[in-house]
Amino acid sequence: QAPTGVVSDAVFESWARCLRLHGSPHDEATFEPVSAGRTQLALTKNRHLHQAWLGEASRLEAILGTTSCSAMLTDATGILIGSSCVGRAHEALMPVATRLGVNLSEDAVGTTAPGVVAPTGKPVCVLGGEHFFDSVREMHCAAVPIRDIGGHVAGVLDLSSECIPFAFDAAAVAGVFAAAIENRLLVAQSTEHLV
Repeated sequence: QAPTGVVSDAVFESWARCLRLHGSPHDEATFEPVSAGRTQLALTKNRHLHQAWLGEASRLEAILGTTSCSAMLTDATGILIGSSCVGRAHEALMPVATRLGVNLSEDAVGTTAPGVVAPTGKPVCVLGGEHFFDSVREMHCAAVPIRDIGGHVAGVLDLSSECIPFAFDAAAVAGVFAAAIENRLLVAQSTEHLV
């Protein structure tokens, strides 16, 4: 029976896709980087997005410094191209999941906020047990798409906390910083346009 009203439609639809892709939620989610060549290709292909991230990273880190959260930036395919993880004592998954080049797509690690946002293009929160794999249920994630000059999803900004639920509106904070990164990206992609 569908858990209508208990979880968002986006999360439920992701669960359905993950059941077909991964089978059992009791399996272990593996946060593995893609090859070094593919990581370099993702960084090269998304250099404007990465530069836009770097332009906002210090402000984002300053705001998140008083929380249990880390920020992650993926490209449109779910490859991690930026992270602010500091490796807190209580974290086991975050230091592994936030390595450059880790594939955070739904195909790789099941239902996570960045994994749902990349294909749908819609903001989403995936909290605790809403994650597909049991091994990821300690995570709390809020992610927002970043669009390019053509309106396509260029990347995803995700705020995640391990073991500690959000004590603030993480979706709103992610939205503000995703908009700032998106604005920098649009300026970088508009060099040949008259504004």
